[in-house]
Amino acid sequence: SAVHGYDAAGQRIATIDLPVPQVSACTFGDDDLGTLYITTSAQDLGPDHGTEAGSLFAVRPGVRGLPVIPFAG
Repeated sequence: SAVHGYDAAGQRIATIDLPVPQVSACTFGDDDLGTLYITTSAQDLGPDHGTEAGSLFAVRPGVRGLPVIPFAG
């Protein structure tokens, strides 16, 4: 129910809490790679789970992602 950020030494430096029980993946996007998109899952939750599980969340955590390195073939 959260995404954690770590520094180069492996120490946790940030936590983004989410109102769902299952985070499935995240990636940076937008032109400046400053938005973190977080997908969540409702797998194995009943139809009346009452959460936003299965939603896409977007946050601006104050850090940026790195550009993708093109595949060299």
